[in-house]
Amino acid sequence: MEEELEVEEDGINNNQAGTAKTLINVLMRLPFLLLIDYDVLFKPDLIPFSQSNNTLDTGQAESPVPGNSTADIFSFSMITETVVFQAFFKLVLLAVFFIFRNSDLKKFYSEGLNILVPIFCIHASISFNEEYTMSMFEGFTDNLIFRVAIVVSIKVVVQLVMGQVLLLCFRDLESPQLLVPLLKRTMMTSLAVHAFLSALILPESWMSVSGYVCAAPAAVLLLFLFYKITVEDANVYLLLGNRDMELIHNFGLPFYLESRWNMARVPVVLRTYWCLRFAVTILQSWHELSLVEAFSWSGLYSDGEVLLVRGCESYVALLGMTSIISLISHAISLIFQSMLKLDDSEKSFASVSAILFFILALQTGLPDLTPEKRFYQLCKNGCLLLTAVLHYVHSLVDTSLVTLASSTNNKNKHIRGLFVCMCLLVFPVGLLFSLWSRFAVGTWILAVTVFCIEAVIKVLVTLTVYFLTIWDVYYQDGVWESFDDWIFYIKSFGNSVQVVFAVFLFLNGGWVLFFEAGGSFRAFMMVIHAYYNIWLEAKSGWSTFWKRRTAASKVGSLQDATPEQITKNADVCPICYQAMTTAKLTRCRHMFHNSCLKKWLHKQDSCPMCLELLHKVDATSQTEEVVQPPEEIDPIFQEAMMMDELYEELDQIFEDRNIDEDIQLEPELIH
Repeated sequence: MEEELEVEEDGINNNQAGTAKTLINVLMRLPFLLLIDYDVLFKPDLIPFSQSNNTLDTGQAESPVPGNSTADIFSFSMITETVVFQAFFKLVLLAVFFIFRNSDLKKFYSEGLNILVPIFCIHASISFNEEYTMSMFEGFTDNLIFRVAIVVSIKVVVQLVMGQVLLLCFRDLESPQLLVPLLKRTMMTSLAVHAFLSALILPESWMSVSGYVCAAPAAVLLLFLFYKITVEDANVYLLLGNRDMELIHNFGLPFYLESRWNMARVPVVLRTYWCLRFAVTILQSWHELSLVEAFSWSGLYSDGEVLLVRGCESYVALLGMTSIISLISHAISLIFQSMLKLDDSEKSFASVSAILFFILALQTGLPDLTPEKRFYQLCKNGCLLLTAVLHYVHSLVDTSLVTLASSTNNKNKHIRGLFVCMCLLVFPVGLLFSLWSRFAVGTWILAVTVFCIEAVIKVLVTLTVYFLTIWDVYYQDGVWESFDDWIFYIKSFGNSVQVVFAVFLFLNGGWVLFFEAGGSFRAFMMVIHAYYNIWLEAKSGWSTFWKRRTAASKVGSLQDATPEQITKNADVCPICYQAMTTAKLTRCRHMFHNSCLKKWLHKQDSCPMCLELLHKVDATSQTEEVVQPPEEIDPIFQEAMMMDELYEELDQIFEDRNIDEDIQLEPELIH
C-alpha cells in the first residue's frame, strides 16, 4: 500500500514538474510573439480609449510635434519603420523562438538585458536632465538659489542611480583592461557634471553638446559590451548551429523540425498567446461591445464578429487561431471515437484541420482583407472545414462498420455506427439547404456542395458494403463467389465519383484563379490538388483494375476441378478454410476457390501451398503436370541409399521370423 502511494506521489510530482516546465517555456516564448505582432496588436485604432477625441474622430494617431531634444538621437524610426527591417526583425525573432532551447533563451534574455538596460539608462538620463528644470519648482519657492539646489540635488541623485545601474550592467566587462576601469570612473563623474550643467541657464546648443559629451563614456562602454556579446560569445551560437546541423545530418530535416516543435511546445504557446490576445481585444473593444449593456442574440452575433475578425488580423494571430481550431478538432475526434468505441490511438483530425485551415487562410489572404470581407471569408473557410470534418468522421465509421460486419454480434456497436451514418446523411443535406436558401450561386458554395455530396455518396457506399458483408457472413450458405466482385464494383463507383468531383473542383479553382482572386499560392495549391487528388487517385484506380483483370485472366486459364477431384480431396480451401463445391486446379495439383485465388494473385503469382509459379507464358497448358528431367545422382550417395534399403529389408525379415537379438550377422553376408 505504501509503495502504491509512493508511485502516485511520484506521478503527481512528475505532472507538476511537467506543468512547471510548460509554464516556464510559455512565459519565455510569449515575448517573441508579442514583438512580432506588436504593430498590429497595439496599433492606434485598436485602443480607442487611449487616444484623444480628435484621434477617435479621424481614426488616425496624432503626429508628434518635432522638437530639438537631444533624445531624438536615440529615435531610429527612420530605419525601424522600413518594410525590410521589420521583415528581417520578425524572421530573426521567429528563428530564435523556434530553434533556441530554454537554456539558450535564458542566455539570450540575460545578454539582451545587458544591452537594452544601458541604452535605456543613457536615454533616460539625458531626457531627465532636459525635462526637469527649475521652472517646475516656481510655485514651491521664489528663492532662486534654493530652486537650483533642489534641481541639482534631484538630478545628481538620479544620475548616480543611473550610474550604479550602468556599472551593474558593465560588471563583467574587463577588456580592454587599461581603458575599461578608466571609463567606468569617468562615467560617474560625467553624469554628475551633466546634472550640474543642466541646472544652469545655458544656450540650448550648449546643452545638446554637453549631453553628448557626458554620455560618451557610457556609450563607449556599451560598444565594448556589445562587441563582447556579439563577437566573443559568437562561438557559443556557432556551436548551437553545428549541433543543429549535425542533428539534421544524422536524422533528417523532418525529425529536426518535429523535435524542435515538441521541445518548444509551439501549439501550447500559440494557444496561450491567442487567448491573451483575445482578452486584450475584449479590453480594447469593451465600450464597443453590445453585450455590455444587455444580452441579445443579435448583440452576441455582432460581438462575435468583431472578436473573430480581430483574432486573425495578423499572421501570428492566424497561427494562434489555427492552434485553437486544432484543439477543437481534437475534441470532436475524441467525441466520435468514444461514440464508436474506438481506441485513442486512432488517427486524430487535429493536425489535418490545422493545416487545412491555415492553407485556406493563406490561399484567400485572410489577414490582409478588410474587416467586413475578412469575416465573410472566415465563414466560408469554416464551411469548407466543416465538410472536412464530415469526411473525417466517415473515415472513422467506415473502418468501424467494416470491422463490425465481419467480426462481432454486439448490437450496441452496430447501432452506434449506423446512427453516426444517419447523422452524416442528414447534416450535409441540412447544411446545403441552409446555404442555398441564403446565398447566391458562387464558386465557394459550389465547392461546399461538391464536398457534401461526396460525403453522402461515401456514406452510402459504406452502408452498401456493410449490409452486403452482413448478408455474406450471416445469411449466405456456402461461399458467395461474386461477393468480392460486387464489393469492387461498389467501391469503384465511389472512387470514380470522387475523381470526377476532384476534376470539377480543379476547374472551379481555375475559374477563381483567373477571374476572381489570383495568386501564386492558389496556383501552387491547384497543382498539388491536381497531382495528389486527380492523377495519383486515377493512377491507383487504374492499377487496381488492371491487377484484377490480369488475375481474372490467369485464374480463367486454369482448369476447373471436377466433382470427383473435389470429393476425393475432401478438404477445405487453404485460403479461406471453407468447404469447396467448385474449385480451380493449379499446375501443381492444388485446389482453391475461384475468388480466393483471384485475391491471392493480386499480391503474388505463385501457389499459396508450394509457392510454385502458377502462370507461365508458353504453349504448355496451365494445368498439365510438368515432368522434371532426371538429375544425375552421385554414385557414392546412390550406394549409401542402397545400403540403407538393404538394412531395412533385413530388419523386416528378422522381425517376421522372431530371430533372437543375440544372433549376429557374419561380415560376409552383410557385404
